[in-house]
Amino acid sequence: DSFPGLIPLIQSYLSLTEHGDVDTMFSVCQYLDFISKKASGEIVTTAQWMRERVMAHPGYHQDSVVSESVSHDLMNEILQISEENHRPEKLFPAHSRKSRSGSVLSYATLSAEERFSYTINRRRSNGIEPK
Repeated sequence: DSFPGLIPLIQSYLSLTEHGDVDTMFSVCQYLDFISKKASGEIVTTAQWMRERVMAHPGYHQDSVVSESVSHDLMNEILQISEENHRPEKLFPAHSRKSRSGSVLSYATLSAEERFSYTINRRRSNGIEPK
């Protein structure tokens, strides 16, 4: 027997439980779908999106040097995302943001990967490798 994968395992578990209401279960399933699409490459990862933004910036000269202006613009855009003023379609496709009622999923749900990536990168910049 082979391991079915984490998401099918979680979905199987959820189908056996009777905890939570329909809206909560729908949101959890939407989040699992979002994770699955990130893992499969259907939705770009935060790192891919950042690379694309740097590569497309007019101040980047394809020389592996990320100038202060490129860094500044990237950090500004990331700040706008973290403050919920900007939601790039490539990172957060509209179809991945809907709840059962049609409203947008919570900021906490959508930014989980962003916050995790930030924590890992901050630890690395301080010389601490994640475990």
